[in-house]
Amino acid sequence: MTVFREKLQILYGRYEIYIRPAIKFLCALALFFEISRLTGGSSLLGNPGVMLILSLLCMVISKNAILYVTAIYTALLLYPVSMEYCVVFVFSMLVILLLYMQFSPENAYLIGLSLLACGLHLGPVPAVLAGLFLGPVAMVPVACGTFLYYTLSGVAPYLAVSQSEAGSMIDRFRIVIESVFYNKAMFLAVAASALTILAVFLLRKLKINYVWILSVIGGLLLDFVIRVAGALILKTQASLVSALISLVFSLLICVAVLIFTRDFDYQRVEIVQFEDDDYYYYVKAIPKKHMPANRTPQGSVHRRRELHEEGK
Repeated sequence: MTVFREKLQILYGRYEIYIRPAIKFLCALALFFEISRLTGGSSLLGNPGVMLILSLLCMVISKNAILYVTAIYTALLLYPVSMEYCVVFVFSMLVILLLYMQFSPENAYLIGLSLLACGLHLGPVPAVLAGLFLGPVAMVPVACGTFLYYTLSGVAPYLAVSQSEAGSMIDRFRIVIESVFYNKAMFLAVAASALTILAVFLLRKLKINYVWILSVIGGLLLDFVIRVAGALILKTQASLVSALISLVFSLLICVAVLIFTRDFDYQRVEIVQFEDDDYYYYVKAIPKKHMPANRTPQGSVHRRRELHEEGK
């Protein structure tokens, strides 16, 4: 596995200029397909050819610019379906883009990835990975992506209700607002994601072996318990089997990410001792798996030599 990972890393470094646009293309295409599915995709924009062209455009623009393209695409999809729903969506996106994007734009890509993950029933994955690599700062974009998913997933139920309870425009706006902002499942998912990010971030700070994998397991279990228990308490629709399947696939994805990004070898942990005139220093050195077993951590050697010279 270590050799395979290093070969992939070398391959990625060699062809990064091609791989990164390809990843952006695939993510954008999957995102457009998911949005088209949620909104009905009955207009011309729901055509796979249009989505393919937009995905090719996303290859050459920044990650944050993809969010703007996605917002415009979604609004144009919603307008023929329901003008009221389109207005509410545009207002929500303006709040997200004008407020959040002005203060913390570097993680805005998580909004689209969280929306896509929710559509694939892998909602815990962005929360766990964000907790591992980013921390609490990622709560807002993940929550925004979750909110947008549940907003779009309410289009079909809204159309069914609005057709059976046809009324004035004010009545239709009321139905949209209630379906979007009074969605118990949405608030439960947002709370689960936020608490998972915080829990994973705090677990990762612990000074124990295998802390990264334990953080992943702990975060996924917490997310599972919150979603299942919350669904029972709030009496929202939830399937235990679906939640278990999501838990298993989320665990596999998160572990795969760890394997290719974190290669600690806990079988060769070393406790290194330093000292100077005032203090003793105890450092826990965890070698990487590809580091030869007979190699001493360079930082320890250099520090020992410096302290020895200072003592002279």
